Amino acid sequence: MNLGEGFFNAWFNGFWVEDFDGSRVSGLGCTRDCTARVLKEGKSDWWVKLKTKDGNIAWTDEADKFNGTDALAGSD
Repeated sequence: MNLGEGFFNAWFNGFWVEDFDGSRVSGLGCTRDCTARVLKEGKSDWWVKLKTKDGNIAWTDEADKFNGTDALAGSD
């Protein structure tokens, strides 16, 4: 799971590892002296949490239909 900025959650040899620094993984930024490689790409879906002015909450997987759908977008 790509967390952004080169960090990942990943499954390694039967263990789930969170906040893994992927800078030494071939194909994820490493170009030489890499210590790991991706065996199988994971699947991910981008979901957006919506909250109305009156407090109702909903989720959608149609993020491209909304502005401000990531953590860097602000609260507008």
